[in-house]
Amino acid sequence: MQKPYEILEGVIPKDYLEKAQKATLELKNWLLDNALIGKSSNLGTGRYWRGIETASRISPVLHKLYTSDFMKGIVSKYMSEAYYYTDQAVVKMPKEPFAFPSHYDNQYAPTGLHQINFMWILDDITPESGDFKIEGTSVRLKAGDILVLDGNTVHCSGKNVTDKPRRAWACVYTTTDPNYLDFFSGRFI
Repeated sequence: MQKPYEILEGVIPKDYLEKAQKATLELKNWLLDNALIGKSSNLGTGRYWRGIETASRISPVLHKLYTSDFMKGIVSKYMSEAYYYTDQAVVKMPKEPFAFPSHYDNQYAPTGLHQINFMWILDDITPESGDFKIEGTSVRLKAGDILVLDGNTVHCSGKNVTDKPRRAWACVYTTTDPNYLDFFSGRFI
């Protein structure tokens, strides 16, 4: 990827958008209903946090979308060789004290593993719903967009102070085989 990020405006088909909106909200409600935040998990980092790691491992709907021909078409424009890595449902509930500090995705990956995040924007992202900043600059994102974010690009997001959920779904692929994961393995493209 030559730029730190790119916004693909309105590319998510309406039926896929609706499926992802419903599935990510169901996962967040499952997390909250079962009081799992902070508890031990066999997913990703080993602890449940306010986002849901490896969401497509839990949701068959998200798994179908993560592994879809639609995603192959998008990912192949940025990666000549791509491997499954992870995905995260990031749902900020109304007035939930959930913000992401500045970070870059590759800081969480094993050394030498480069990732690209193809983030599905499931609700409009506004300053009130959890302002999204890339390298310190606010970026306007609308439901149906995909934000393509290089793994070395610094980004953050604020709290949702609205009365509606703010949903996004990070579909992450790597340029080399992560081969240590038990739930996704093999080449995507």
